[in-house]
Amino acid sequence: MASNNYLKIDVNIRDHFKSNDTAIVFGRLMYWFSKKPEGFYKFKQSCKKHPLYKKGDSWGEELGMSRKVLDPILSRLVNHHLTKSAYLKSTDRFAGKIFCSYTNHKTNQTHYSVDKEALDSFLASISVKMAKPK
Repeated sequence: MASNNYLKIDVNIRDHFKSNDTAIVFGRLMYWFSKKPEGFYKFKQSCKKHPLYKKGDSWGEELGMSRKVLDPILSRLVNHHLTKSAYLKSTDRFAGKIFCSYTNHKTNQTHYSVDKEALDSFLASISVKMAKPK
């Protein structure tokens, strides 16, 4: 589960996307990449039967968002590849987005990656300074 008890929102990110919820998800993606810069996996909703699932650690639980709310936001922010092989074969993994993901159907995990240069460029363009990882 996330180490803090509240969700931060950057007004510049909110204003850019014109959505509080999108700014919250964007902020959590930035948080997780600050902890795991090379990428991470995350479940969308609770997945109690999966051996790697930890209670409270899915996107839905962490953000308090239903799949109906979360799916369009993730689609806006993340270029999702349906399979790991499609991700590996792709010549443009991010397709103009800052984040990308793929689902590994063998392990039932969704893995997330960030285009660090695109993230830095985007944040600079809207005057957001990213906090340094601890």
